[in-house]
Amino acid sequence: MNWHILGAGAIGCLWALRMRQADLNVTLINRTLQAPYDQLIKIKTQFQTHSINVKVESATETTPIQHLLITTKSYDTLSAVASVAHRLSHSCQIVLLQNGYGHQQQLIKTYPHLPIWLASTTAGAWRHSPYTIECVSEGTTLIGSMQPHAEEFPDGWSRLRPQIVLSDNIDHVLWKKLAINCAINPLTAYWGCKNGQLLDKPELKIQMQQVCQEIEALSALKGMRPFSPPLFELTCDIALKTAENHSSMLQDIRANKKTEIDDMTGYICKEAKHLNLDVPMNAELYAKIQGMSLSKLESRPTNKSEA
Repeated sequence: MNWHILGAGAIGCLWALRMRQADLNVTLINRTLQAPYDQLIKIKTQFQTHSINVKVESATETTPIQHLLITTKSYDTLSAVASVAHRLSHSCQIVLLQNGYGHQQQLIKTYPHLPIWLASTTAGAWRHSPYTIECVSEGTTLIGSMQPHAEEFPDGWSRLRPQIVLSDNIDHVLWKKLAINCAINPLTAYWGCKNGQLLDKPELKIQMQQVCQEIEALSALKGMRPFSPPLFELTCDIALKTAENHSSMLQDIRANKKTEIDDMTGYICKEAKHLNLDVPMNAELYAKIQGMSLSKLESRPTNKSEA
């Protein structure tokens, strides 16, 4: 059994390791690659450093893909899958393991005939270099499907460790993950701090609480299931458990990369506007991160290429 992975960032590389440890074959897909090659990936965990060799191949290859894990940035999802659409078998199993909200539903509408699973993880990992990863928290991973024809687990996923948890309401899981991300990521990105530092400064904790209150109001208007415990309590718990983590948005800002702010806080602001709800703290953070991202991207050297 072979799993192809689109998105060789920190989470993609971490899952490559977990799949190999579960005796699953892994192939990374590079959309700009011309010729295949073998890549050494090093992943540092709390107790040891793991090294694995994985095959890297181009999206333009013609060999069929039976199993596809997508760990790209949320805004790249549709274009990433389109780049390998000619290779997807008629029963290709797809798993989305990403931040953001809304793109999952778009992919299901685009490929309604394929079994698609949605996953959410609290695992924390960041890159020292493109293929050198540090895993700072194992986290918990939940998976589920919004389609009636998808089986309980994708092939091989019941063997992954730490054990994957099956969710019967993955949409609520993703909404909760979005809400927590919106309360942590923009603040850490703007202030340049680790997750846990949001709990150390009263003014940042107040802002985090305001974000949570606005999203809870939006959830109520959308008829979503209430957060239990309350969102602010959930967020503080995650910030504490991932205290040493650098959020993905902070990593993107520091690396002069496009952030996922549009699919996180931007989505909240758009939904709130549609329902005539004011979300001033979310709107303020959205504008700030947009401004930071634009400023960073405009200052980048024009000869710098990305994979």
